Order: sequence, then C-alpha cells, then structure tokens
Amino acid sequence: MTGLPEPAASGAGARQAARALATALGKRKEPLARSLVPQLFDGWDKFAGSVAGGEGEIEAFVRRELLVFVDYLKLYFETGSVDYKYLYIGEKRKQLYDARLAPDARAALTGRVLDADAAALRSGLANLVDAPALALLDATLADIRAVVTARAARHLSVLFVGDCVHLDVVAFLTAPAAEDGVTVDATFVTSKNPFKRREELRAVATRTFDIVFFSPYTYEFCAEYGSLSQWRRALTPAEEVRRIAEDAAKQTESDLNDLSALFECPIVVHNSAGVRRHEGGALDRVKGLLTRRVRRGARRIVNTRLQAYVAARNAATFPHLFILDEEPILAQHGDVELGRLFYNSDLQHPAVLGKHLARAYRDFLFVRAHLFGRKLVVCDLDNTLWRGEIGEGAVEHYADRQRLLKRLREKGVVLAVNSKNDAARVHWRGAVLSEGDFVNQQINWDHKATNMDRIRAALNLKFKDYVFIDDRADQLALVADSMPEILGMDATSDRTWRLLELWADLLAEQEELDRTQQYREKDLREQFLSTTVPDVDPGAMFAKLGLRVTIREAGRADYKRVVELVNRTNQFNLAGSRTSFREIEGWGSSPRAKVLVAEGADNFGAMGLVCVAVVELDAAARIPIFVLSCRVFGYAFETAMLNAIIDTVRITPANGAAVIRGAFHETAHNQPCRSMYPDHGFQLVGTEWVLEGNARSARSIPHWLSVTGTTPA
Repeated sequence: MTGLPEPAASGAGARQAARALATALGKRKEPLARSLVPQLFDGWDKFAGSVAGGEGEIEAFVRRELLVFVDYLKLYFETGSVDYKYLYIGEKRKQLYDARLAPDARAALTGRVLDADAAALRSGLANLVDAPALALLDATLADIRAVVTARAARHLSVLFVGDCVHLDVVAFLTAPAAEDGVTVDATFVTSKNPFKRREELRAVATRTFDIVFFSPYTYEFCAEYGSLSQWRRALTPAEEVRRIAEDAAKQTESDLNDLSALFECPIVVHNSAGVRRHEGGALDRVKGLLTRRVRRGARRIVNTRLQAYVAARNAATFPHLFILDEEPILAQHGDVELGRLFYNSDLQHPAVLGKHLARAYRDFLFVRAHLFGRKLVVCDLDNTLWRGEIGEGAVEHYADRQRLLKRLREKGVVLAVNSKNDAARVHWRGAVLSEGDFVNQQINWDHKATNMDRIRAALNLKFKDYVFIDDRADQLALVADSMPEILGMDATSDRTWRLLELWADLLAEQEELDRTQQYREKDLREQFLSTTVPDVDPGAMFAKLGLRVTIREAGRADYKRVVELVNRTNQFNLAGSRTSFREIEGWGSSPRAKVLVAEGADNFGAMGLVCVAVVELDAAARIPIFVLSCRVFGYAFETAMLNAIIDTVRITPANGAAVIRGAFHETAHNQPCRSMYPDHGFQLVGTEWVLEGNARSARSIPHWLSVTGTTPA
C-alpha cells in the first residue's frame, strides 16, 4: 500500500476519478456515514448502549463514530496521501475490536462489516460518479479490507500505556506491520489517574504480553506536564517548570516500578519531545513559539531523569526497560510539523508525531516478532560486508556494518559466512571483523541452500535460529524457497541494518562465556571423542577430557541466565518447567528455598552454566525445577546436582528427616530424563518421585568427574 490504486485508469484518468470521488464523498458525507450504522448492530452489541435513547443518539453516534470514515476516504482521494488510508485502517481496526469475541468470531464479524461498508458506500455513490471512479473505490476498499482482516504469521500481544497518541500510532502502524508479517492484539491502559492506572495494570498482569509501550509525557497523559503546552503557561518561572517536570518524572518512575515488576517482556518507554498539537494556523504557531521555552526546559529535566532511572532499574533487575528516544524525531522534523493535526473531531485527533512514532514501533515489533530468539547470523561477503568483489581487486570495507555484527557477536549471537567466492582469495585485511569472529565459513561456488545445510550439520542449530544477510534478491529467494524458516534480510536496505542495530540494543549483555569460543571448544571436544579408539574404556576417555563441575547457590547476577536455561530447555526438563525472573528472585531470596546452579568445564574450556535445580524446603523438600543443558548429556552432572541437593536437605532438614520429592511431568520432548529419579534411588509415590531418610543417592559420582563447590547452607 504505497499510494492510489489504479485498476481502471492511469495517470490523469486516475487523478480525475479520485477527484470525482472526493467531491461526491464531501457532498453526501452524512447519508454515507448513516449507511454504515446497520452493520454495526446486526447481531453485535458492542455499541448497543450508544443508541439506546433513539434517533437523537443515533445521530450523535454517527457524528462521533462514523463520519470520520467518510472524511478519511475523502481526504485520501483528495490528497493522494496514504496517511489517510492508514488512518482509515487503524480506526476501523479499533472500531471492530471486541475482546469478548473469540478470534474466529471476531474475524467473521470484521469481514461481514467491511463487506457491508463497501456495499453501502458504493450504493451511496453510484449515481454521483462514473464507472472508473467506482472501480477505484472498489479497489481502495478491497485493499483496506485485506489489511484489516489480515492475520500474519506472527501475532503479537501488545500493551499500550498512555493517552491517545497510541491510537494514532496503531492507525499508522497496522498496515506497515502487516507488510512485515506482524499483526497486533492491542490492549490499552489509558487512565490519567495514577491510582486507577495502577489498578488497570494489575488487572491485566495475569496476561502474557510480547512487548509493552509506555508514553508518559505525550500530550495530556500527565496533566500538569501537558499543561506547559498551553500558551497561558508561557511565562511560568523556571523553578515552577522544574517542579512540574520533577513531579512528572517521579510519577513516571512510579509507573515504571509497577510495569517492570509486573511484566518481564521488553518495556519501551518514550522520553519527551514536548510536542504541542495544533491545526496549523498562524495563531497556533504563535502559541507554539510562546511555550517553546518552558517545554524545552521541562523536556530536558524529564529526559535526563528517565535515562538515569532506566539504567539503574535495569542494573538492579535485568535489562528489559528501553527508551524510545523522541528527540531525534524532534530534531529531524521540528515541533511545529510534529504537532500538526491530520484531522480533528471529538474522538479523533491524530497528529504527525504519531506517524513518525509508528515507524519506530514498527521496528520494535519486527525485532520482537522475527529476531528475538535467533542465534546465528549468516552473512554473504561481496557487497554485503564490503563494497566490491574481493576476487576482482581491492574492496572497501563496510566498517559500520562489521562493527554492528561484532556487537551482536559480543552479545551472544554467533556469526557464519555463506558466500559464492574463491576461498583462497578471501582475506580480512583492513576489516573490523576477522576470521576468528565466525564459527563456520562456507566459501565456495555451491548452492547457498546446500551451504546452509552444511552450517546446520556443523552447529546443530535449527533453521528457525538463522538470519541470512545477502545483497542479491535471487539468493535470498532461493534460500527462502527451500528453507522458509530462515529469515532473509536484504544487505542493500538501510532498514536491515537499523533493525539489526535495534536487535543489538535489546539484547542483554552476554554474562556468560563467549558463545563463538564455546562452539570452537565444542568442535575440539567432539573431534577428541570421535577420534578416540572405540574399545577404549569410556571412563578413561572421560578422564582424559578432565571433566569438572562446580555447584553453588545462584546469586542475583545469575537469575536472568537461570530463567533462560529453564525456559529454553526441553529435553532434560523433568517437570516441563517454565519460570520467570520474579519467581526465581522469590525463591532466591526465601529462607525456605534454594536455587542451585552447576557450571561445567573440561580441558578444552569452560561450558558455562549447564544445570539448574530449585529446592523448596517445606515439611518435605521438593524439587519443582530440574533442568540440564543438552551439551553435557552423559557426563553425570545430574548425579552431582542431586547429591548437592541431598546435602542441602540434610543440613537444613524441615522435619528432622531428609525427605525429598521430585516433580516429573512427561512432555513430548523430555524422554532423555524420564529415568533420572529411579536411576538415583527415588521411588514413585503417587505422582511424585520420593527419596526418604538420610540416604545418599543410589548412584555415586564417577571417578572421572571432579566436583567442587561448597555445600549450600
């Protein structure tokens, strides 16, 4: 959707048809809006209370809820600006959303209403415009229907906290997000009363959201801060401006305390551009100039406070607060342009700021939908990491792109190469990246899909973990055809690198070991095991590996990694457990629970945190969570962890006897751990595995495994 569709005419003919439609829509605005009423009440009670009082309320409902659609169509055909089509789509999505309906019922309702809308509008205009104009109307409404009813491959549940700026954003966001294969299930918390807002947040806290957007300073969401846009406040003394800004910042920090405690998904919070909405007249411009000083002063204070708060809060918990910086948007477009209204009625008053914010939101949603969870970036070389073809002479390195990829590598994303090239001619002289930054390089003249299979065999990663960057559309298409789970990204698009940079911003700092180095050590370990004589005693072979495990109680700095290991482990996850930072934090701070972690190592290097067990010390000790990383299967780390648990229970018995109950829930994936408890002397009692008395585990730690770490007290 990039402009006017031209199904029946082109050039001057299309413009003539659009002008005719705009004129006709203006002439019949009220009757056309009235024709949209019946479909909203046919078997649907969302608006029933709005017209309970009869004809007068119906007319008020039409003016309040439906005239906007006729006006947006008129403005679209009049100006040719796709902004008005986006606004129509966003407003229609909002109108037809009903959380009470199941998705299938909602989809059926949406299609029915849109079809009835199209028929009513066509009928109302049929006697006023010619066939080319009607064809243009049909095509436009069909285009709108396709976007409004689309349900993309990735569906995100999004919480919007703020005022009407989010309605503007959603309007401008819906169609572009659909182009990215993303649809949004929106929940709005809009109360300007801080106490009621807290209640609303707690009411939705039981739901799982993929991302939260919070706009604390836009327009009138914070009433006193917003009042600084009023021309009567133009002479407000600097100290009063500071007080207002400080109070607004304190309230924002209180809201963020609630948000970060209730939701563990990414929380994106706006700072302030201090935009004042207006209709663009000369008087509005004067008012904007008069209030610019106080708006600028308040903006500096709240933005500085927000930056410091987010840094401190992320350090105290884990990085899940992110700032959407409005100041570059302000610098690029200016506050006069950003505050300009597209339209102004009782319910609809979208401003240009919402249009530009929607672009930022679109990027956040793309990263959340398509890049979160990816583990590997596979890069082409020529005209992707450098300009030119390295086999044909000197090349110019794209240092900014390479720095970005290196940053992703430092945050735990591994890199590989898939390039049609002569491997003997490829070198990294003068580059930011080096050969050592890549875990695998496929540089040859083979089909790139074949090389992807080779990378998968070497790294044991699924294609859904891959991002593939290439400058050639044909290569991206060939890989997409055979391996659709791989996310292909165009190296020639500025947006590709902007999205990758945002992904790097949202990724937490790598707290464990260098994953690239871990893959190299894994290769060395596997080479050692594969070249050992088959009839050699396995114990002697493992002894040569120098296997070591350290078991300790988790510290606060471990909690994020603990959550990740639990939530990503399927094969050796005894209870099929999933957890949260808040839950692990609760166990870790409780005197009646322990969170134990195991870190592995061998002669080839450290393996990082590879096992997690939670022990609740009640009347009988209970193990609600026990997970082991697949990369240490067969090394008896689970035996070492169970023995540490037994020691813990023996030292801190809840009832004088070391009774341990282990939870096991069979899943489709946890076959590798189904015999762990019986293999270690536990007996099945009801639905739990139980080890009674002060007995040691029935399985001793093998001689080739060195166990260290103090027994948790």
